[in-house]
Amino acid sequence: MSALAKIQPGLLGEQWHTVHLVGRKTGHVRTRLSEAGGLYVFETDVRNDYGEGNIDSTVVRGSFSPDGRTQKVETEQTKANDKKERWQFRASASIEGGRYKAVRDMNGVKEEKAFPVDAGVLLEDVAEVVRRSLVPAGKGHWLLRTISAYADEWNIETVEVNDRESVELDGARREAHVLFCRVDRRRTMMYYYSPAGGLIRQGGVKDAFSIRLSTKEEALGGGK
Repeated sequence: MSALAKIQPGLLGEQWHTVHLVGRKTGHVRTRLSEAGGLYVFETDVRNDYGEGNIDSTVVRGSFSPDGRTQKVETEQTKANDKKERWQFRASASIEGGRYKAVRDMNGVKEEKAFPVDAGVLLEDVAEVVRRSLVPAGKGHWLLRTISAYADEWNIETVEVNDRESVELDGARREAHVLFCRVDRRRTMMYYYSPAGGLIRQGGVKDAFSIRLSTKEEALGGGK
């Protein structure tokens, strides 16, 4: 884990992205990564407005040690629809001392889980950060074991980083690494990362859903 989680200075800081569905901007993503007290600390805020009262938002706060022995995540997801119905899902998960613990509130249904996990298993939100840390090393192939704050079993995540190339993305030519990620038999996800590991785009240029690098003003503003 320690080699995978070595975070380059270029990954620290804040990034903003816009979310697009079938060519229409639906929301934004804010991510932040910092160091504090010997830990890497991360934040993710996602908000999507699909119109007519259909809103989906997610907040994630977490931290992990460079060796991966200590990992913590708190996440909350809220959904609302045009009938003014509302659902809320919360989870607090940790891996410490070789044990996974989770406290969940699934729209009012509460549960707690605790069980041992092998060394190297990553909380899913921690794996998002670790995946970015693989990019500066260049072309390669990795297997990550990940577990969600809402799950009781871990999955195998296959990560493939391609060589750096010059690509046309969202109206600009950029130097980027294409990264492919697949969890078990699910659909393969495609990402474009800068050489430093910053996310430029999630989703292929022809995909109906994409997340695109932007400024804070573009992310929070209206328009396409």
